[in-house]
Amino acid sequence: MVYRASGREPVVARTAGPLIVVLGLLLIGVGLVHGGFGAVLGGLIFVAIGLWPISVLRQRVVLDDTTLLVQGRFTGMRVDLATVDAVHEDRTRTVWVSATGQRPFSICFVTGGSEPPFVREVRRRALACGAPLDPDAERIANPPRGTRRLFTF
Repeated sequence: MVYRASGREPVVARTAGPLIVVLGLLLIGVGLVHGGFGAVLGGLIFVAIGLWPISVLRQRVVLDDTTLLVQGRFTGMRVDLATVDAVHEDRTRTVWVSATGQRPFSICFVTGGSEPPFVREVRRRALACGAPLDPDAERIANPPRGTRRLFTF
């Protein structure tokens, strides 16, 4: 995971394990070779399995001065920082966010232990936007019931 914070540029966190991507490419290659030799169903299965690890390239978190954009493998979410009610990490270091009018969600591919600390940076920028956050709240807290785990695997 790369987590950058420099000047006015957005803070970007991205997971893209090179070994996982290489594994996905190998599986796709095996699937194409299988398909070329007439085993079309087997080839399609290998290609489908190979696309799963490559989809990690889509996972990213972009944090700018007014917006938090989370893109998982298959779904994305945009949160206006002025509407953020809570942002914490749980005991397993998974970050979760709660915003007004949206169901809370967790982001497992960004940990609270990043540099600079992701939770602290989101809280700082949300408070600057006028979000109703408690500035003295604990950094570690359990997520509320019903938290969406869309951005996990």
